[in-house]
Parts: sequence; structure tokens; C-alpha cells
Amino acid sequence: MLINISNHPSAYWQKEQLVTAIENYGEVVDIVFPVISPEWDYCKIVELAKEYLGKVEKLKKNNIEKVTVHIMGEFTFTYVFVNLLREHQIPAVASTAHRVVDEDEFKKTTIFRFIKFREYFKLEEE
Repeated sequence: MLINISNHPSAYWQKEQLVTAIENYGEVVDIVFPVISPEWDYCKIVELAKEYLGKVEKLKKNNIEKVTVHIMGEFTFTYVFVNLLREHQIPAVASTAHRVVDEDEFKKTTIFRFIKFREYFKLEEE
């Protein structure tokens, strides 16, 4: 299972990304990325990251498949959350993409072409 925590629901992913996710991780489940106030301090970020770890662990407990988390979003939350995942031996990945820019005098269009999922860390072998 791949738990997607990002601002991009899997229903809107490019076909290549969704196919790669299913082939490598199985079912894809979305958890909406939280709205994070720029006013919050570190303690609030940690509190929220622990709340989201609880959501992941609940899904993990109810699933017989290996669980991996796809996490992309606000930097401080992502950093704290990825470190919590590592402490709990839950794999985490980011999606990588090539950025293609089409620009003229009046308009700039940016398209991201999915390439692969990249691990945030390697789990220690048991």
C-alpha cells in the first residue's frame, strides 16, 4: 500500500505515476495534506506530525501489505514527519519529475513529468 500525503490526490496523477505506484506498492490511499499556518511554531508542527503518524499507523494496522508513505509538501512538516516515519521503520518516498516549461510573451506553462519515486531514507536491515 502507498499512502499518499500530498496536495495532489492520486486520482489526478499522471498515468505513469499511478501505474508505477500500483506496480511497486499496491493500493494507493490518499490522506489530505494538512493546511499548515506560517504562524505555527515547531511544537505545533511536531504535534501535527504525530497526529498524521497515528493516521498512517492505523492504516498500517488494518492492512496486510507493506505500507510506504508518499509525502510531499510544506518543508518543516515534511522533515519532522519523515523523521517520525524513520523512527517507526515506515518507508517514505518522494516523487521526482522533470520540469518542462513552455513560455511566451504572455503566458508561462509548467508541466511536471513524473520520473520515479525516491526514498527519503534506507531502513536498516533486520
